[in-house]
Amino acid sequence: MSIEHKMTLPDGITEVAVFNRQVPPAQLFLYGVNRGNTADGKTLHDAYVFDAQGNVWVEFHGYQAIGQ
Repeated sequence: MSIEHKMTLPDGITEVAVFNRQVPPAQLFLYGVNRGNTADGKTLHDAYVFDAQGNVWVEFHGYQAIGQ
């Protein structure tokens, strides 16, 4: 994952919600939202996996990443 042209590594995820457990379509999309930084300087994000019809398959909340 790249934030502001810097590589980052995952450090934790607060919550994962799976809404559809069926076989996924051939193509899924990811929309990420930067929520700023944690008190200890990690970047904080939410992400949503959805199909071409806009149905959300998975949500990730509180994804934390460590930068360079």
